[in-house]
Amino acid sequence: MIARLRRKKTQAVAVPLEGERIVVRPSRPSIPSVAICSLATGQHRKLLAESGPTLLELGERLGWTVVLSCELLSTRPTSWSKLKLIESLLGEFEFVFWIDADAIVVDLSANILGDIGPDSDAWFVRHPQQRREDQSVLNAGVFLVRRSAFVADLLDAIWKQDDLIDHNWWENAALLRLLGFSLEPTYERVADSPWMARVSELDLRWNSVPEYCESPRPAINHHARADHGLFERRLKAMQADRIAVMGPASTALPIRSAGDSTRLRKATN
Repeated sequence: MIARLRRKKTQAVAVPLEGERIVVRPSRPSIPSVAICSLATGQHRKLLAESGPTLLELGERLGWTVVLSCELLSTRPTSWSKLKLIESLLGEFEFVFWIDADAIVVDLSANILGDIGPDSDAWFVRHPQQRREDQSVLNAGVFLVRRSAFVADLLDAIWKQDDLIDHNWWENAALLRLLGFSLEPTYERVADSPWMARVSELDLRWNSVPEYCESPRPAINHHARADHGLFERRLKAMQADRIAVMGPASTALPIRSAGDSTRLRKATN
């Protein structure tokens, strides 16, 4: 089930039920068309509740649609579902900006389209492994893609790496292997790859990981590494970011449950 909302109905915006998504349209859509999307299931919906207000605010400022999903779009581990969500959105939008549920916008003046050029179709940030800059790989926690035959083929090729379904990096491992990276330390490029022709790197500010690989001027803080196994500490760090960005009166998005009597209303086009 998909609920579509106009931005003026933000009082109705909530983290959707498991298996559902919401699509929030801006009051003044941009050209080119852009969708910001994120997905979470289980307890990670609490993280999406913290990042959601910043995604909605960024979307309204830039005229971008925001898609919040709590869908499992395959039988694979949840992280793989991002590929199916992005594929579905590229049928409508020229650009899709993926942001993991544990990543939160901390600079609402930033526009990622100002950091890209015409010669690529997919953009990722490079992260060091074991804090070593000489052992760094592209990270699929925050990335941008442009609608093109290249991206359609890349997403399909990533999906087909089914021997990596349960790799601890999931679809990120599949991406790296396609791009010619080793999945073992020291993670160097071990092969040339035709996929690199339309892939470019973004500045670290778009996927800055606090206490691990931080940008001095982050646009997005990705709470993916610090205290990864301590969920409540990670959640509190995101809460602090939300308050710093949105103000002390801000609140997280409410999280819908199966027992809710309130239902999101579909907006008329």
